[in-house]
Amino acid sequence: ALIRQGFIGCTPESPQIAVDLHTLEVYHRLRRRQPQLGIQPFARMLCDISNINYSSHTRDAFSQSFDAYLHILRTIHSRLDSELGRDTPNWRSLHSCPCCHAKLPDDPPLVPAVQFASDGNNSARRVESAGNADPRTFTSDYFIPRKEVDVYKNEVRSTGDDTADNDAADNDNEGQSGRCTSDFRASRPDGHKTALDIYETTGIFASACQHGIIQKICEMVRSGELAKYGLATVAHLLDVHGNDVGLGQDTGCAFSKTVASSPLLGDKARAQNLQICVNAFHGYAHSRLCQLSFHPLYRRGAGLSDLEQMERVFSGSNPVARIVRYASQFHFIQGLDLHFQQWDEDRYADLTTFLISKYRQATAMIAEYDPVVRAMCNRLSITTADIDKWPELERTFLLNLKEEPDERKLAAEYVRAIEARERLGEELSKTSGAFRLATGSVDYDKDVSETLKIENSRRATANEFFVQNRAVHDLETALGISKTWLQSSDEYQAAARYIKHQDFYRASDRLQLLVVQRLQELAKTHAMDTAYKMRMSISKAVERRSTAVRTALANYNKLAATMDPPAVKLTWREIIDYSFSSELDILKHSFFQPDVRDQPWAKPVNRDIATKYFKTVRAREEINRLNVEARRLHAWIIKENTDLENHRKRLEQTNPLLAVALTHRYSARIRINKVHLSRLVVLERLRGYTGARLSDTAESVCAPSVETAASQDGGISGMEPDLEDDELLDSMHRLSTFFEQLE
Repeated sequence: ALIRQGFIGCTPESPQIAVDLHTLEVYHRLRRRQPQLGIQPFARMLCDISNINYSSHTRDAFSQSFDAYLHILRTIHSRLDSELGRDTPNWRSLHSCPCCHAKLPDDPPLVPAVQFASDGNNSARRVESAGNADPRTFTSDYFIPRKEVDVYKNEVRSTGDDTADNDAADNDNEGQSGRCTSDFRASRPDGHKTALDIYETTGIFASACQHGIIQKICEMVRSGELAKYGLATVAHLLDVHGNDVGLGQDTGCAFSKTVASSPLLGDKARAQNLQICVNAFHGYAHSRLCQLSFHPLYRRGAGLSDLEQMERVFSGSNPVARIVRYASQFHFIQGLDLHFQQWDEDRYADLTTFLISKYRQATAMIAEYDPVVRAMCNRLSITTADIDKWPELERTFLLNLKEEPDERKLAAEYVRAIEARERLGEELSKTSGAFRLATGSVDYDKDVSETLKIENSRRATANEFFVQNRAVHDLETALGISKTWLQSSDEYQAAARYIKHQDFYRASDRLQLLVVQRLQELAKTHAMDTAYKMRMSISKAVERRSTAVRTALANYNKLAATMDPPAVKLTWREIIDYSFSSELDILKHSFFQPDVRDQPWAKPVNRDIATKYFKTVRAREEINRLNVEARRLHAWIIKENTDLENHRKRLEQTNPLLAVALTHRYSARIRINKVHLSRLVVLERLRGYTGARLSDTAESVCAPSVETAASQDGGISGMEPDLEDDELLDSMHRLSTFFEQLE
């Protein structure tokens, strides 16, 4: 048989082409590490090495041999999972991340118990007409079956007509929550989410824990990012992980209402204390009221997790889209499954690096902000208990904002009508008295033309004047005014001040909207694997938006100077801060609700100190969570290493071939576990570490010194840049570049 000679044929019987196992394993490893490497270029390379002509038949033969090879690997892994007791339902979801799921009996309570994030991505598409000749189906533990997703397709009621985005439009009546949903395409009603007809699969909707390890994935079928995908994901998280699950989404504010109103999930989510919030970076584009309720900075127990891991997940999976777009359904799922297996293995290898970097970040934040907070509290004669109350006081204020009385709005329109009538009256007087003195020779035709122009202008102005005069009388009737207001009257002056406030409010809204949109567009510009044409298109949009922002800023500052008292003028560097949007909300409301200026939470100095205080609170929560996660990971490694060794010894007696397969499959895992134990020693020796002592067991297993741990392959010094890439560099690079390109 070919397999005994180290080859796999392209067909079960009488194969014309066979590929050796080593070559298949090389491509297998290359494909996992470099997903965009398709079969065709690799087959061409083999033909070049073998000095034979390439043909499509060669490519097909290699593809069939590779499918057979992967099927053999899956069969072996399935048998190993059965031997190890890892074949129970949802085993991978429950054990893939020891830091999140390997709970110990004496763990302190964590709320949320585990934190996930979910989001949709439309890069992984599949053309409907591709691969129809392949009837096979691929069953992946990563994917929620389509039938299970469709259970929730009728869970969302229509929220009404959705209007298109209009950058130039000002909407004074827009609700506090409406601004958030209008800024994110994912929160629009389902009826407006369309996709190109050529695609069957239009993307994927995925979820992952805060360490980036995948939980579940849904195929988005002939649609955009519908609510049913998020609901199916929530159902899985609640069924598998139980109570106190935390979930971050870029539109968490809107999605929380969707879940709460779901007949199938609403009661279950409330009973199990599901906590939904927005991602940290995306959250700054939401309204201030939304941030106070949903931003991780103000959520107890959230720690320092930004919940933006899905951006990094999709950055890694986007290269796969290039080779599965025209694949069959079987190869589409197989390609993504292969990628996410490697992704999860890499994230597991980074766990201790993640813990160390987060620990350093939390301790540095406390060391930097804690003295500042204490000093400011002493100087302002306030306590941290007072600061704890400010978000709720601010939230209550924003919730209780009332619409301006109709009489006040009508008075403003009345003053505008009076001013317009006076202006038109002056124009009518000018056109009525206008005449042309003709001297010298008379040009009858030219004089008739000039006279006709003057008469037409007078007639048009007169019509406008009469219309405006009628409007003034109608408003006087509505307001019960018997005598037209004079400019010197108190009523006229009050309405004029209100008009200034309205203009200022609109200018503030316009500036806020443009800043948020520019921030989102710039973030897209620096997204990894963005196509060149798309990148150029977005860059042009950012450039146009920058000009619009400067114009809006100039208009805002012009109106700010006319306010009584004058409003704070803003600089370019102030408005590009990603938290500027929420601060502008308070600035706007301070002129419609003058009493807000006296509130302690509204004062700029206090707001700055409150932000620093809540960051220290979240940092202490993060340290508490990291201490728990370090113990869990340590206990998991010790148990896993022991179990694997015991199973290997048992299989050597009962099934030697399977014992060899176990050793081959888990050799990398054992190697990574040793590195983890080395890094846990380094974690314990960090300044400010307050967790349990782990080094006794760790040193007994691998006996490293700190220097040895740092110098090992994948050690701390070598892995820190990788962690920065995974956890901080994406967001910080986008922000820093955003600041650098502003001027």
